[in-house]
Amino acid sequence: MASSGNMARSFARAIDLPEAVATTAMKVLRFENMVTKNGRGTSAATMTAEDAAVFLVAIASGAVPSQIVEVTDFLLGMRKVDTFSEGPETGLAAARAFTSSFYKLPDRPTLRNALIGLLQDTSSFYEEKLAQDDPTSGGIDPTFDTSSLRFMLGTDAKKLGGFAILRARVATNKITTHYFSAWPHRSEFTSKGDMDPLNCFDCSTGFLSIASFDGKVFSAAIDSFKEPVSRSRFRLRRLARP
Repeated sequence: MASSGNMARSFARAIDLPEAVATTAMKVLRFENMVTKNGRGTSAATMTAEDAAVFLVAIASGAVPSQIVEVTDFLLGMRKVDTFSEGPETGLAAARAFTSSFYKLPDRPTLRNALIGLLQDTSSFYEEKLAQDDPTSGGIDPTFDTSSLRFMLGTDAKKLGGFAILRARVATNKITTHYFSAWPHRSEFTSKGDMDPLNCFDCSTGFLSIASFDGKVFSAAIDSFKEPVSRSRFRLRRLARP
């Protein structure tokens, strides 16, 4: 399976980020034991959904190398402050949603829990397709379109506060949005599924740094910890196409 270096390059190409920036961030995370490590080359440590979640937040935070560990740990630990779901609450859609790790977050969930759950859900979808060898049967693909999967992460200029909005399709006609924040949230907006952070959170700051990712980035994440090392370079080239 793919190494941390392959994961860093995969993310970099998916979001049009210089590879040097991504690989430097990964080296810092590895050194501080924030992601799986040990070994080199084809014997390097294999990446997991949790590693992908940590690296995604580290990159999205925009933190410089000296801040990455502290800022990433802080943002991953943000608690869920609200949830909005739209779509059928009964029948097959409800049953399918109930099997989703993203939909069924644990008590007092964090952004880390939600991202890992979503990555595992998406990974399971690809495994179903591989097992069935039928692109039209089974599973729900959260990366189906940009409107059904969106991840927004924001911080203030000093990286002392932050928020995250994570929306995903958990069944054919059901979409769930989770809100996480270090600031007070405005329930009149989050309870309606609003995606505008200036409406949703009382940021108390004049500047926000916001990163927004869609399904393409999550597909790259899945590939980066599902593909064998020997095939990763080929797959990354494919993912880099517009």
